[in-house]
Amino acid sequence: MNEIITISFFEIVGSPLCVASDDGEKVYERIRKAIKQGRSVALSFMNITSLTSAFLNTAIGQLYGERY
Repeated sequence: MNEIITISFFEIVGSPLCVASDDGEKVYERIRKAIKQGRSVALSFMNITSLTSAFLNTAIGQLYGERY
């Protein structure tokens, strides 16, 4: 059975503001690790009040270039 892991942006960033690409890199690494372990990933945006494209491109966008 494929285990689903929930990744909370708020827990990783420690703030309701997801704006910095450095924070996006932290999220990306967590997502990448879970996928490489064969897990399905659910992303939680709970308590997040602001997102930027720089953050999202780093956190999620670069996953499109990966092969699993």
